[in-house]
Amino acid sequence: MKSWSLILHGPAGILSRVEAGESQFVIGTETAGDVFTVAGEGVALRHAWVWIAEAGIQVEGLAGDTLVNGYVIHERVQVEYPASVQVGELTLVVEERSTASMASMAVTIPQRMPARAAANERSAPATEAASTRALSDYKLVREIARGGMGQIYFSEEA
Repeated sequence: MKSWSLILHGPAGILSRVEAGESQFVIGTETAGDVFTVAGEGVALRHAWVWIAEAGIQVEGLAGDTLVNGYVIHERVQVEYPASVQVGELTLVVEERSTASMASMAVTIPQRMPARAAANERSAPATEAASTRALSDYKLVREIARGGMGQIYFSEEA
């Protein structure tokens, strides 16, 4: 059975790490059976719907701005793994378990940026140097998400 690593990041770093099989849930502050309950500034009661499946991750914003891989979404989207879902000041990074055991995410502190600024900054592609430079024992392969105070990269052991 396939599984995924779900890593929740806040302004101070990693808040929690969970292993999950195929599932669907809502990210928000509400305490309910179908909600991945989180606490953070700018997070709504039921902020975003997430479906994790073998074909990819689907995300739909339910309230407030929801960013997927650094882009504000306005409808349901589907992306490949690894992926990031940002709600308020929190970012959920989802990667396939097989990938998670072979590679690691090089993560800076994720921050929320206004949608207007996000749209302007997203138009500039990541530089070649950023996607291939080494950071400690890891080689940065590609950018997954970008925020006002940092970026999230997919990396491999160097």
